[in-house]
Amino acid sequence: MPKTTSIFTAPSAELLNSLPLGTRSDLVVNRFGLETRKTDDFVTIRTLGRPNYYFGNLLAINTLSLHSKAEWEQIFDQEFLDIPGTHHKNFTWKHLTHYDSERQQSDLIEEFKSSGYHHDVSDVRMASTSTWNAPTLNAAFTVRPLTSESDWDQWTESHVLHREDGHEEAGYRKFVSGSRATYQRLIDEQSGVQLGAFDAQDRLVSFAGVFYQHRLARCQFVFTDPAFRNKGLCQTVLHHLAQHAFQHADQLVICADETYFATHIYEKLGFKLASRESALCLWAD
Repeated sequence: MPKTTSIFTAPSAELLNSLPLGTRSDLVVNRFGLETRKTDDFVTIRTLGRPNYYFGNLLAINTLSLHSKAEWEQIFDQEFLDIPGTHHKNFTWKHLTHYDSERQQSDLIEEFKSSGYHHDVSDVRMASTSTWNAPTLNAAFTVRPLTSESDWDQWTESHVLHREDGHEEAGYRKFVSGSRATYQRLIDEQSGVQLGAFDAQDRLVSFAGVFYQHRLARCQFVFTDPAFRNKGLCQTVLHHLAQHAFQHADQLVICADETYFATHIYEKLGFKLASRESALCLWAD
């Protein structure tokens, strides 16, 4: 078993800077109740109060091949033993060079997948003022911050209605409610904004959030109602969001599945591929 080099503490700047960019930007958002512990092989990241949130409670590992599947699962259970309600396992790591680490570890990844783990590969993209390309904006919709309970209720219901297959409503609604509370707290502390595009009937049809700390900003939950896609709303909202973010941060990060349909929009706006990161996740009721 790996040697523990620290007890659980609030993460230091040095530890945060040692994490892969995608994971580090996640922690810009999920900073409340955060504690970490570093070992030779991984960093344990725990978000107290949200035990079921995958990317607030995970092992950021150096590389998957350091241990067997059974050993990794034993380590995860031990690291989260004292947090009741953690009904998942999540391991993340940065690719060394393009897909080399995946090829080297393909058999082990398949072993995880065969027992129910979902394997995600995320493109971590970064933009700055020097790379940003201003798009043609859709002026037919009003872009403004979410402020009222009605605005946020529309945001919540959009998430629940358009959730991915495999997420039952009650559990997903609880997750979205936790995210909403986190985002509203960050906004109250002037550490971010949630923007939406509203139609003439004041219906929320597209939205995205951005949150920042230590000159690093992270886009969250970029979404456009399927009935309103191909109208330039995503790039319109993201442009307004970026102009806000660049007042507070030098780097703007966005993460998405490598095959996500909106990747071409991100590239066109000026988000450059910075790294690729993998995750193996299991929901274990």
